[in-house]
Amino acid sequence: MKKFILVIMFLLIAVPLSAEIQGLSSGEKTADALIKTGSGYFLGIIVMPDGTNDVTISSYDNTAGSGTEFLPTLLIPGDGGPYVLMMPSALEVRNGIYIDITLGAGTVAYAIITN
Repeated sequence: MKKFILVIMFLLIAVPLSAEIQGLSSGEKTADALIKTGSGYFLGIIVMPDGTNDVTISSYDNTAGSGTEFLPTLLIPGDGGPYVLMMPSALEVRNGIYIDITLGAGTVAYAIITN
């Protein structure tokens, strides 16, 4: 997990963002989670699988795991990482950010970069 935390810290320092949109981490999450309520911006995701089990991630512009997905569903291979997806420009959400994690077995850690 130290490697995961170092990647988060590096990205928050190294990713250039406009003065109007500052990146903040959701902190480490390990299950479905409401990340943000209301409008804002999605900037990226960092995923650290357990080394064996694939992870499916759905991202909703909502306060629950339903409604409009603002990213295509991501399938993250379980045998590597950390995996980093940073948006070339901020993705606007209007209702919130809800992340739905699907695992057949095992564990995952992830963090969302948002404003």
